Amino acid sequence: PIQAHKSSYEAYKSGIEEHLIDGVSVKVYNPEKTLAVSLGNLLGPTRIVQNDRGVQFLRAARSTGLDYVVPGTGEFIFGVHTLKILTEFSGVPEFVSANIVDERTGRTIVEPYVIREISGLRICLVGMSERNIIRDSKDENVVGMDVLPFEDAFESISGDISRERPDIVVVAGRLDRDSIVSMAKKFPLIDVFVTCGSSGGFADTEAATTSILISDKPVYISRSSFVFNGTGFAADAKSGKHPIFFI
Repeated sequence: PIQAHKSSYEAYKSGIEEHLIDGVSVKVYNPEKTLAVSLGNLLGPTRIVQNDRGVQFLRAARSTGLDYVVPGTGEFIFGVHTLKILTEFSGVPEFVSANIVDERTGRTIVEPYVIREISGLRICLVGMSERNIIRDSKDENVVGMDVLPFEDAFESISGDISRERPDIVVVAGRLDRDSIVSMAKKFPLIDVFVTCGSSGGFADTEAATTSILISDKPVYISRSSFVFNGTGFAADAKSGKHPIFFI
């Protein structure tokens, strides 16, 4: 199915539309052809967030085109219960995380993954929250929750994802280099990793996000991409020319 998508650059261009707003030309993303994801810590102890526990801020983020949030430490500043309530509000980004679970039941507290059709491809987005949430949060804010290791979390949902038969599987979160290498070897189902450039093992000073592409799979994402060929990483010169997925 990926091979059939012959002109991903044209898909990229068609995802950007130009509008005149008060006489000024503004380029905006077509929500049917783009996908925007926050890797977490979108919320923080600012006045606008504290005023209503982040509802207004999240709605503003959604109105700018943000589709999904992988919860980080910042999303738990008001506790687990408040985060669950936020997921029920209309007009806010969806929260996605496969490794934040209820300590008692083992079930994820938000959706572990989502599937969206973008530019004719069924994209599966799997969220992986940062492992240090419990360590960096106040005890009362993380009562009854656990953060699973990345591999354990993905293994628990890999069967469900396979049955969905997506065209591309993307794992997004603040994953460190060693975790990406291990998961890339263990789970051939994964096509792409999207992580923060400052995560452990990376030294990315040019972009806020880094895409790790699995070798021999023709999927190209963002302007800062590397190919994992089974043993190491190499810069991918083609990545900037064929983006079909936006972070």
